[in-house]
Amino acid sequence: MKILNLLFVIIFFVISNIGKSQQWTLQNSGTIQNLYAVQFVDINNGWAVGNAGTILHTTNGGTTWSPQVSGVTVNLKSVFFVSTTVGWVVGIDQTILHTINGGTTWTHTTGLAGEAYRSVYFINQNVGWIGGTNVGAGYIIATTDGGQNWIVQTDASTSTFVNDLFFLDANNGWAIGTSGNSDALRTSNGGNFWFTFSYITGCPTYYDIFFIDTQIGVAVGDNSLILSDGGSSCFNIDIAVGTSYPMHGVYLFDYENGLAVGENGLISKSINTSLVGWEQVVSPTTNNLLSLCVKDNNHAWAVGSNGTIIKGTNLVTSISENKTNSFSVYPNSFSDFTTITLGNKKMLTNGTLELTDLTGRVLRKIENLTCNTFVLNKEDLTDGMYLLVVYDGGVKIGSTKILCN
Repeated sequence: MKILNLLFVIIFFVISNIGKSQQWTLQNSGTIQNLYAVQFVDINNGWAVGNAGTILHTTNGGTTWSPQVSGVTVNLKSVFFVSTTVGWVVGIDQTILHTINGGTTWTHTTGLAGEAYRSVYFINQNVGWIGGTNVGAGYIIATTDGGQNWIVQTDASTSTFVNDLFFLDANNGWAIGTSGNSDALRTSNGGNFWFTFSYITGCPTYYDIFFIDTQIGVAVGDNSLILSDGGSSCFNIDIAVGTSYPMHGVYLFDYENGLAVGENGLISKSINTSLVGWEQVVSPTTNNLLSLCVKDNNHAWAVGSNGTIIKGTNLVTSISENKTNSFSVYPNSFSDFTTITLGNKKMLTNGTLELTDLTGRVLRKIENLTCNTFVLNKEDLTDGMYLLVVYDGGVKIGSTKILCN
């Protein structure tokens, strides 16, 4: 009888979880051109761009895709819409396309210099950036009037060939790509000044970068990195899950759940709270996946070679709340000590600080805290990433990743 009950429980668990795992399905793009970028403004309206001036549009989440007339034949590398009507597409030969009617018509303009534009990012219909290459150097131009005028923000001053731009807001942005030193770039003032991080060795190429806040991000390409302290520190992680396939797209839902796509149809997701461990997801294609767009935990799209478009659902079962606003950690990373400060001048009444490694093992526990600011010393901690959790009266008030080096 006990065995029958156990079998019933197992069968019920399996049946109740059917369909809850991550699912990816092929969509019909209607083209065999390589597609390099995809973007959705909501779960219905999206665009994909690629070789030979290809622009595709959907209004039903990709159930059907329709071609739009770009007016160009060059390879288009990046697309960004700020609404269902206003968007930009960029490509090689200084190509910039702009629409104000959802792509029914596109206006072709030529930027400043630049051999190839590879990434475009706008935070509203006026303020945006384009990144790429020009005469063997990285290149970023910016506009504050919707593309009527552009200014050069970086040129020969950086060796980074910009493959991707990412901005959290009008001030905080990052650029990454390829260079002799494989530098990454960061700005905290909208690109008036970009400074470089030369920590990446071996001259790999990076294709995509994503930050969850001003502190923690991930970059993917020939290899993958977790970036901390805004990018000033990093360490390698295996998002390609033991393969040698380059990864081309990454997205972080929160500090625990991540998603990435790459060549040979590889799809991977994070499997622990540290974003360090990743596992493969069943993919419906072996074509290279070259771009990823995620709208929420149930809607994602990836595009790639030979006109490939796939849609993902049931991406994560739950999204943890953004907990970094509860307190700040500075510096992060640190080699001697770091200071934790509670937000909104909150005071702990019976606080506990708990530090664990990435397996969940508690390494340090400081109790009976009654303060707003406290110091964590490195002492016997080895270099690496840790999870810091703060409680007050037994109630968790926040957690974040910290990096010791």
